[in-house]
Amino acid sequence: MREERDRIRAEYRRRDTDERLRSRYDPNDPAVRYARDRLRAEMRSLLADRALLPLGERRILEVGCGSGAALEDLVAIGAIPSRLRGVDLSHERLSLVPAALRAAVVQADAAALPFADDSFDVVAQFTTLSSILDPGLRRSVADEMRRVLRPGGAILWYDMRRTAPGSRTVPLPVAEIRALFPRFDVTARFVTLAPPLARRLAPRLSLLADALAAAPFLRTHVLAVARSQQ
Repeated sequence: MREERDRIRAEYRRRDTDERLRSRYDPNDPAVRYARDRLRAEMRSLLADRALLPLGERRILEVGCGSGAALEDLVAIGAIPSRLRGVDLSHERLSLVPAALRAAVVQADAAALPFADDSFDVVAQFTTLSSILDPGLRRSVADEMRRVLRPGGAILWYDMRRTAPGSRTVPLPVAEIRALFPRFDVTARFVTLAPPLARRLAPRLSLLADALAAAPFLRTHVLAVARSQQ
């Protein structure tokens, strides 16, 4: 698994230094803002449906937090920064976390989390597990997510159900969530307009983008909550 960890580090260095790829995640890009605004709305709706709002005093961990975009999104829907934690393999990515959240993050391996059992009410992952090509390492990360989750807590999951040909990621359908988190009650939705369409339409034709996003087959990601039954 060491080789897989080295591959992941190298892949994220590649993404962070490739200007074409970096621009796709620029928070000032209209397509990125469009996608994040709609994901926040979808998260609010799903978390409300699963009786997880308000986030308020809930302790929340994100594995693979990168530069902190999803942590910011969680704060935007009600999480308290002092109750948030994030881990990532990459020191370089963590150095880009906004100052207001810097104290919440630590460099660590998600397959060996530096937290005690039952530490968190919610454990989240946002397109982290799809970046792990090795099934054994994916399983180890999921096992750690379960370990640090308190009984009755929830996994918050946002990841790709489809990937483009040649992608250096793996698609993770709803069946994968159920396999990684057995005996959890899973509620899942298809979300996120296909990024090529969003990049083309979001700057000027957001209403058309919204209309297209209503079609499930044009939604490329799964947003899910898996509630522990223990």
